Amino acid sequence: CSSGLAFIAPTHIPALTFLEMMIHVPGQTFDLIARVGRSEELGGQRYRVGVRFVNLTGEVKTILDSHIQQSGAADE
Repeated sequence: CSSGLAFIAPTHIPALTFLEMMIHVPGQTFDLIARVGRSEELGGQRYRVGVRFVNLTGEVKTILDSHIQQSGAADE
């Protein structure tokens, strides 16, 4: 499901922080707002950050879900 994502950041981002994110899929870019749910230190100034989108429309969610299924990213 495309309601959020995780990424690696070089700095800690506190939980509940809002982020402006640009999500790129082939042929389209979406400007989304996400709220940080967690930020786990991995070591070496690396943090795994989990976010949930707060302004995701049904149309954009459908497009992102389709892209995830086509790319096989949901299996990783």
